[in-house]
Amino acid sequence: MSTPEYRNIFPGAWLGNKPADGVAVKRNTDEFGLANHKGTYVCAGVGGPLTGKKIDLGIIDDPIKNAKEALSPTTKKSIWNWYVSTFKTRLSKNSGEIIMATRWATDDLSGRVVEITPRAKVLAFPAINEQGEALVPELHPKEKLLETKTILGDYFWSAMYQQSPKQAGGSIFKDEWIKYYLPKDLPTNFDIVIHSWDMTFKDSEGTDYVVGQVWGKKGANAYLLHQVRARMSFTATLKAVKRMADEYPKGLRKLVEDKANGPAVIDSLKSTVAGLVPVEPDGSKVARAHAITAVWEAGNVFLPHKDIAPWITETVEEITTFPVGANDDVVDAMTQGLRDLYQRKTLSPLDLM
Repeated sequence: MSTPEYRNIFPGAWLGNKPADGVAVKRNTDEFGLANHKGTYVCAGVGGPLTGKKIDLGIIDDPIKNAKEALSPTTKKSIWNWYVSTFKTRLSKNSGEIIMATRWATDDLSGRVVEITPRAKVLAFPAINEQGEALVPELHPKEKLLETKTILGDYFWSAMYQQSPKQAGGSIFKDEWIKYYLPKDLPTNFDIVIHSWDMTFKDSEGTDYVVGQVWGKKGANAYLLHQVRARMSFTATLKAVKRMADEYPKGLRKLVEDKANGPAVIDSLKSTVAGLVPVEPDGSKVARAHAITAVWEAGNVFLPHKDIAPWITETVEEITTFPVGANDDVVDAMTQGLRDLYQRKTLSPLDLM
């Protein structure tokens, strides 16, 4: 607002430090006024206080910052509670409100406000319109946007770029995305091989499974080469990790989720099994799953055919029913492994948000 260009367009808009009718005008990071004008600009973060403030025009700018927040019911509920209990209560009788935001989810703040406010006016600017034209081709040509769509996958593309989020309920991985391989389809060698482990606490009936997977990547494609899935005691888990290390020695990186029995397993085996890497899970299970949907949707993930791996039927059932299915241990190990394989060299949806 202090630049010559701004003052040329708005010559009457001067920041503080000039008297307005003999009264000093405020000017700081949280609040400022315009010289010789009534009213004040007040800034507060989403979730912050507005106590004692009257709002004639309230503007909320991007209340959700990233995919992790967008897929967190707790965060979205917190934003909504702040909106109805703090922001709305400060609006004056004839006030207006504007929400400028990327659409992240059907139940984000914009979506909930539109749902309960018949008078709400929506201005949406999709990156590619119904006629197939880019919104601002000089900045983002259609070819580049389509590349981004491939990286993001349909869920995040529809929300972030098309401003038309899809319902997050139901399965994330579609049946039609599943691709199988037979031994003749495997490459003769892989660029990288990794192990990925999802641990649990105990082996009693009804508890989660311990899942260990071996993944190989060649070019853009990833292959599930082996999997163990069982309810195991701590001792049995140690034996399973050592056995997989012996049977698949090319897997130098052995990812172990840094929760449940993971830290104890690493501590017990670090002197006998090389390459055990603790992985701190970031975000929710659903967020981590969405981060790899693009490679599934693009047909870059291959599972062993049931003729060579009879156990794959249950694995596919768990993958295609996540997050509403009964178990998610296979998905946890899979997302951990695929994110390591693909994010080490290419961008993931979470990196673009």
